[in-house]
Amino acid sequence: MHVVDARGIAPLLDRQFGLVTRRQLLGLGWGRGAIAHALRTGWLHRVHDGVFSVDARLSPHARWLAATLATGGVLSHVSAAALHGLIRDRTIDVEISKTSSLKPRQGIVVHRPRDLPPGDVMSRSGIRTTTPTRTIVDLAETLDQWRVLDVAHEALHRKVLDVDRLRRQPLQGRKGAASLTALLQRLADREHSALESALKTLCEHAGLPAPTPQYALSDRHHADLAWPDRQLLVEADSWTFHGNQRQWQRDHDRDLTAATKGWRTIRITHAQVHDQPANVIAAPRAALAAP
Repeated sequence: MHVVDARGIAPLLDRQFGLVTRRQLLGLGWGRGAIAHALRTGWLHRVHDGVFSVDARLSPHARWLAATLATGGVLSHVSAAALHGLIRDRTIDVEISKTSSLKPRQGIVVHRPRDLPPGDVMSRSGIRTTTPTRTIVDLAETLDQWRVLDVAHEALHRKVLDVDRLRRQPLQGRKGAASLTALLQRLADREHSALESALKTLCEHAGLPAPTPQYALSDRHHADLAWPDRQLLVEADSWTFHGNQRQWQRDHDRDLTAATKGWRTIRITHAQVHDQPANVIAAPRAALAAP
């Protein structure tokens, strides 16, 4: 092997964690004999068919990249979660996803999803991988519910979870739908709690009388904020998982119960609290001032 050949692949090795493929070597002018010689002398080590490394021991990133180079697939599931820093990868095999079929390969677990749209794929550290959000959707099919929730909370903490995209995921007939439903409900509860708190803060700053939180309108229905002496309710309308129509129905049953008892209800959204705080406060202020 000539020194110029080694120098020629140096940029590739730097970008690819010490890895190089047969196709890349041939494209750089290496002959099959040169590749065979590099393998015999230990200058290169075979990782997968057509994928080689200059290092005998691979880093986690090298293992992940090697699997995607060998298969043309996308890093996914636990391996993708580890790449995104959401979980520790204690597995030996690397998980990848590809919509077309692949022959089994040692050290690689292949998942064949029904679909893998471009919006669910990204590049991280030069490795094609599922996005954090798609990764969590995939993990719901293979991990228990509590582990999925732990990974999702870590993604929220790192601000890499696309909640809107998660909500748009079709759940009907999907394996892991129960875990995703539980996660969406957790997100809805978290958002609702934050919105209720923001509303209370706005009222305090505006000098309005302090409302009663979680006021019991009946045995079955509670209001987010209430001024009982004025029979005024304010409901924080956060996005909830309305694939569950029972929640939607409970909201409307509560409004009907309030109306039959002579209460007025004002509904406020997350966007209104943040974009129109003056209008948000004007509504309960006017209602409290009315005779």
